[in-house]
Amino acid sequence: MTNEQNHLLECMGNRPRKPVLQDTQSQTVHRVRGCGSEYSTRSRGLLYLATAVHAAAAESANVVRVPENGQLALNPPLTASRTGSLSTRSVHPWTLHQLNRLIEEIAEGEQPVRVENPFAMMTKAEVCRAAASAGQQLQESTVSCGASPRRRLGSSNAAHCGACFPCLVRRSSLLHTFGDDRTEYLTDPWRNGIESGTEHWSALRRWLDREFTEVDLVTDTPLPPDADAAALTGVVEKGRNELRQFVEWAQAGEVRPGQG
Repeated sequence: MTNEQNHLLECMGNRPRKPVLQDTQSQTVHRVRGCGSEYSTRSRGLLYLATAVHAAAAESANVVRVPENGQLALNPPLTASRTGSLSTRSVHPWTLHQLNRLIEEIAEGEQPVRVENPFAMMTKAEVCRAAASAGQQLQESTVSCGASPRRRLGSSNAAHCGACFPCLVRRSSLLHTFGDDRTEYLTDPWRNGIESGTEHWSALRRWLDREFTEVDLVTDTPLPPDADAAALTGVVEKGRNELRQFVEWAQAGEVRPGQG
């Protein structure tokens, strides 16, 4: 486990109401003879979910809770070029719906493990506020980046690029919750002279200038039959309002360099 994971486990273990069990499992994907290797991370969400379901079944637990805020679980594409598989859908309501259907088929009449997202109706800022209210101050030990410089470049100690969409949502959410952010970021895409990562910032600003409707929500990924499209659209719009405020702060010079 990484230092961040160990710290999170320690913090969760200090909560007296529920015991925390550490269950380390291998997620090594073995190459199948005659098949090419998969070097991308497109399927890692399914791998993580399958591992959690396996662990839950082994411990006779009936529910796996995937704590992803609804804003990024829905993850509406910022541009038309990011539709479909070009934007991750690993915790999208449709993905979890299909996964639960598959688990039910495999269970063959036994009590199936069900995968749920307890934060599906919350923005990331709302999740941060809930964590703060519960006494958890974990913002410095969590990683949100979709293209971490620490892994990608190898020459930076920063875990966050600061410019990808997950980083921008993180920065906005921590600012709304705490009024400050001690996370180290590699870059600030709104500053003059910055060349890398500006495409995400530009795409975000254009997306925020456009209207977002229920039609946009289901354009490239459907919703489960029992989903409340209006309520989920409302989650996205709340997140967009938070991001609009963040953009205003950044453009006004109220966001400090390298910090949210």
